[in-house]
Amino acid sequence: MYNLFALALFGIILENVIGTRKFLVLFFISGLFASVISSFFYNSALGASGAIYGILGALVVLRPTMQIWAYYIPMPMYIAGLVYFVVNFFGAYFGIGNTGKLKQ
Repeated sequence: MYNLFALALFGIILENVIGTRKFLVLFFISGLFASVISSFFYNSALGASGAIYGILGALVVLRPTMQIWAYYIPMPMYIAGLVYFVVNFFGAYFGIGNTGKLKQ
C-alpha cells in the first residue's frame, strides 16, 4: 500500500523531471539491484521497495530543496528521504509494521 502511494506521488514528479524512458530504467534497475543485495540478508526480495528507494534517492539528488509533506510535516526532499529511510530501517530492524512475513 505504501509503495503504491510513494510510486504515485514521487514517481509522477520524477517522471516529469527525467522523462519516461529514464524513469523506467531507473525504476527497474533500482528494483533489481535491491533484490540482488537483499538476497544476501533476507529470504525474500525487496524489489518494489528497492525501486521506490531508487525513485526517492533520485529526487533527493535532483530536487533536494523541493518541499513535500511527510508525516504531516512540511520538509525539504533531502530531509524527507532521510526520515523515510530511518523509519523504514528501524521498522524492519525491530519488526514494526509490514515486514513481508506471512502471519500464521
